[in-house]
Amino acid sequence: MASLTSARQRVLQITSRFLRNEETRRPLRSINHVQLLGHVGQDPIKVDDKAVRFSVATNKSWFVKDEDSGHLETRTEWHKIIAYRTGLQNYVMQTVTKGQRVLLNGRLSYGKYEDSEGVTRTSTYIILEDLLALTFPKSENEPEDMIEDDSYVA
Repeated sequence: MASLTSARQRVLQITSRFLRNEETRRPLRSINHVQLLGHVGQDPIKVDDKAVRFSVATNKSWFVKDEDSGHLETRTEWHKIIAYRTGLQNYVMQTVTKGQRVLLNGRLSYGKYEDSEGVTRTSTYIILEDLLALTFPKSENEPEDMIEDDSYVA
């Protein structure tokens, strides 16, 4: 939890520095920044020597009130993630697995391609710049009855 807090503080420091634009004192032109907290949808795939691809799911939940009670509705959105940096590719391939909870930073990118029927389509994806794994898969030596608990008992 401490690393999550420090990651958030670092993002706020960077954002604050960009907004003030301390280095050049020129007006800020633009920011393309995405931060996601979600679960990995598939194990990473090495596309070629230049990229690693995986997906992350994020959820939005809300309460819908009925006549006499209510219920919770959830919508899941899937995000395509691509890592180009070599060190980041290696980290993702060695660390990230399906179902894992991750916090990531990146930037939006758009591309066009032709499908099999010749129709031009657009694709939105996130170019990964930083990733923090928040949960890890159980190791083979870890007992099945071991309970994961974030609380601290002195």
